[in-house]
Amino acid sequence: MLGASGVLAAVGLASGTGAATVTGVVLAVATAFVLASREMGDKRADVSGDQ
Repeated sequence: MLGASGVLAAVGLASGTGAATVTGVVLAVATAFVLASREMGDKRADVSGDQ
C-alpha cells in the first residue's frame, strides 16, 4: 500500500500542479488511516471474542 501512495505522490508531482500533489497526499493519508482503523477494529473484535 505504501507503493500505491508513492505512485499517487509521483503522479501529483509529475502533473506539475500543487492541487494534484495535495490530492495525492490526502488520498494516501486517508487510505493509510482507513487501513489502520480496520486493523484496530479487527484487534478489538479479536479481544472481545477471546473474552
